[in-house]
Amino acid sequence: MSQNSSQNSSQNSMSQPIPQKTKSMGLAYYFFKVLLAILAFMMILLLAIPIGFYGMAMYLSPSLPSVSEIKMAPVEMPLQIYSKDNKLIGQYGNRMSLPVTYAQVPKNLINAFLAAEDANFYEHSGISIKGLGRALTEIITHDEGQTGGSTITMQVAKNYFLTPERTFSRKLTELYLARRIEDKLTKNEILTLYVNKIYMGEGAYGIKAAAKKYYSKSLEDLTIAEMATLAGLPKAPSQNNPVSNPDEALVRRNWILGRMHDLGSITQAEYDKALHEALNVHVYQEKLDVNMPYLAEMTRHALVTRYGEGVIDAGWRIKLTVDSESQVAAESALKKGLLGYDVRHGWRGVEASAKDKPLSSFSTYSNMLPAKVTKVDYQSFEAQLKNGQVVSVPWSGMSWAKKYRNADSISGYPSRAADIVAKGDIVRLIANEDKTQWRLTQLPQIQGSIVSLDPETGALKSLVGGFDYRHSKFNRAVQGWRQPGSTIKPLIYAAALEKGYRPDSIIADSPLRVGDWKPQNSDGRFYGPITLRRGLYLSRNLVSIRLLQSIGTADARHLLDQFGLDEEKLPTTLSLALGAGQATPLQMATAYATFANGGHRIQPYFIDQVYNYDNQLLYLANPQHACAICFNKDIKNINTKLHEEYTEQIATSSEQKEAAVQALQQYPNILSILDNKGGIKAAAEETSSDAELITGADEPVDPVVSDKDAKDDKEGDDKERNDKESKAKKEGEDAATDAADGKLSNAALIEKYASLRDDIVALAFSGSPSSDRLKPALIQYTATSQAPRILTAGVAYEMAGILRDVVQKGTARRALALGRSDIGGKTGTTNEMKDAWFAGFQPSIVTIVWVGFDQPATLGRSEFGGVTALPIWIDYMDKQLDGVPVQWVSLNNKSKAEKQQQDVINLTDDKGVKGDKNSKTKTSSTKKSDGKTATATKTATAKPTTASPTKPKVIKREPPPEPELDVVPTQPVAKEQAEATSKKANPLTTKKVDELPAL
Repeated sequence: MSQNSSQNSSQNSMSQPIPQKTKSMGLAYYFFKVLLAILAFMMILLLAIPIGFYGMAMYLSPSLPSVSEIKMAPVEMPLQIYSKDNKLIGQYGNRMSLPVTYAQVPKNLINAFLAAEDANFYEHSGISIKGLGRALTEIITHDEGQTGGSTITMQVAKNYFLTPERTFSRKLTELYLARRIEDKLTKNEILTLYVNKIYMGEGAYGIKAAAKKYYSKSLEDLTIAEMATLAGLPKAPSQNNPVSNPDEALVRRNWILGRMHDLGSITQAEYDKALHEALNVHVYQEKLDVNMPYLAEMTRHALVTRYGEGVIDAGWRIKLTVDSESQVAAESALKKGLLGYDVRHGWRGVEASAKDKPLSSFSTYSNMLPAKVTKVDYQSFEAQLKNGQVVSVPWSGMSWAKKYRNADSISGYPSRAADIVAKGDIVRLIANEDKTQWRLTQLPQIQGSIVSLDPETGALKSLVGGFDYRHSKFNRAVQGWRQPGSTIKPLIYAAALEKGYRPDSIIADSPLRVGDWKPQNSDGRFYGPITLRRGLYLSRNLVSIRLLQSIGTADARHLLDQFGLDEEKLPTTLSLALGAGQATPLQMATAYATFANGGHRIQPYFIDQVYNYDNQLLYLANPQHACAICFNKDIKNINTKLHEEYTEQIATSSEQKEAAVQALQQYPNILSILDNKGGIKAAAEETSSDAELITGADEPVDPVVSDKDAKDDKEGDDKERNDKESKAKKEGEDAATDAADGKLSNAALIEKYASLRDDIVALAFSGSPSSDRLKPALIQYTATSQAPRILTAGVAYEMAGILRDVVQKGTARRALALGRSDIGGKTGTTNEMKDAWFAGFQPSIVTIVWVGFDQPATLGRSEFGGVTALPIWIDYMDKQLDGVPVQWVSLNNKSKAEKQQQDVINLTDDKGVKGDKNSKTKTSSTKKSDGKTATATKTATAKPTTASPTKPKVIKREPPPEPELDVVPTQPVAKEQAEATSKKANPLTTKKVDELPAL
């Protein structure tokens, strides 16, 4: 009973409900313990974060870069290449970076960047927790559209040391670097690093480059609105680009202006004014003065070979030895000659059909515009150009088009337009100067090259590597290995004279058999015993072969190597006497310079001066001279003249600037008037036909250099010079009076101030391309050294005389059209007329012309060197010798240098300096530039000098020259031109590469 009662009591007690108070206390206790656990976890986490951060930092510290490495951002600007007369002929590179100090940055520009990127920059320690959270979210969600969480300090760490990849490890490293940067640098130093490195789009890095790129202004000339526009670029340089996306740029700019106002950086008035300002983009866009692509590419290649690709953005300004007028003359002469050959051999048919290829896909080459035939009449047709213009071609512009059959044959003249073109054909048209008449043309398949240099120093005067660089970038002047033909004969004859032969030595011009080879003269005849002199000016093959037999091929090849040819590319057989080896036009020019300068081996070069972006002279060529004693004796007078010219240039520039200031003050819209537009054009744009955009226009205009007649007598020269010196100053003085009276119309303004346009642009846009142009320094030369002698003075004089006979009574009599008695040279035509040459000189200039097909093929019947190449030479030399006094090679050589062996620079492949194993005395063909003095200046360059007056030409009609053809045995001597394209031309400098400036 008692047990049962006890159990019942227990059950009754358990069945009674628990009081509510006791239940609430238990629940509170439970939450307390949970909260306590959370707090404990947070404390552990808070302790773990700094410990982990510190531990991770210790782990990464050995691999992190030193902060001291980021205290200087490099200057980066495009590489510019200038002609001897200071014309911009080429530019490479697109990066722009112009570091500034903190003091140089306008306060409002700093405020704009802080408002856009990091308003709390001066308060935080380099890391923003809130921003970091956004950044982590970006990485997890792969959201590219968020703003990111990097502070300015973190962006500095990323821009200077890290890659833009979006990973946790990279972000952690960025954090550690940011903290280190904050510990080592002040806030102003960090901000300076940021504004100098941040990418701003369009190839611009940093704020100074961006101000130049988008507004052609210096920093201090920017408006608040322009500053806000630039500050909006780092977030998304493409999306917020005011050039390509102006609407988005405007939205971003206005938001930043609002932030600046909210932060108290600008007043309400400044905000209102900036908000209503247009974007006013004024893009920095450089234009070439004259396009010289072969020379520009040679320069780029030479510098990249020496320094690597980084030189493209080093901001260097390279000045060449080539005068722009000489280069234009060379290009014009070559194109005229190649087109003349092309017309002689007939019309090869239309280029394509519009059904197969649209007109828009065709490019313009050498002013040959592609066009689609839209209408064909009886003796005319109409065609549409790429710009939509429809032009008419009359019968006089197409009647030349005899049908091409082969290199030796063409059909008769066409009788109607339908014989030539049909509707829908793609053809090439060319216009006269004022574009009032059009004629049918075609891209020539024939190619050619010209090389011209100074025989005294080796300075390049002009070089053209082909018909058109855009059509073919292969530079045949320095990379085209071809058989030199009869142009090699004078080198063989010189070797014979060195062996003891005389110009009047008798040589047999009679049949000869060497094994199975039976060489012939080009006319199939034999003259019997003739003098060595006559054998050369009549280009008798058998005489040349017998001379080579006598002197030996080994000795001849060795001397040819000294002339500048490559001994390894010369055959060891008697066919060497007929030009069966390989040489480039540049090598042949080097060789013929020896005859022009009295027997010395000069080293070709074309880089004359190197300046950095600040116009400091880094390098000045100091070539060896054929007559060093002559140069050194006159060096004082040379330097005095250079100093006078430089002083005059500075004075003229100052006067021009003063006149430009007055013109701009008096006529605020003068630029729009000068440009003949409703608004101001981009600062770099030119109205002249010889300018071309750096970016490369699809339809460039051939360069045109205007000539101005000069006075023949001293009194006239002095008057003209004085007039030019006072013109700019007088223009400035007259501007105020004329404007006050309201006398000047727009046409009068253009006429009066056109010459000052560049100066006005530089004033109106302080960061325009004109502000970055080369300002040449004062050049003062020191004594030079003697170029080595490879021929005795007597032999050089005798060879020059024989080569003059080639012109006077030999195969180059057409050159008598120049009306000069002081020129010599040699024609050259290879077997089957695959190469046509003329190598000629006057004591002040050597010029080589080569014509042929890239894939060797016959030029056609009667296309000898005297017919195909010589007219090009005459056309070019007629301009180069205008005003040059008659002179000839002197027997009394003033250099007094002894004949010696010397190292030969290989100019056409990557083998560099090739030593002469048989040489006992070696003389380097390079010279140091130590001791050169120069004074850099930032004043504008003087105007180009005017050309000499045109001299009346004496045209003498002579009977056609005796044709000459070198018949060589069939052998694999000449490689296909396609193989030659892989060859690289070494830098052609007068210095050892170690003496060039450090990059």
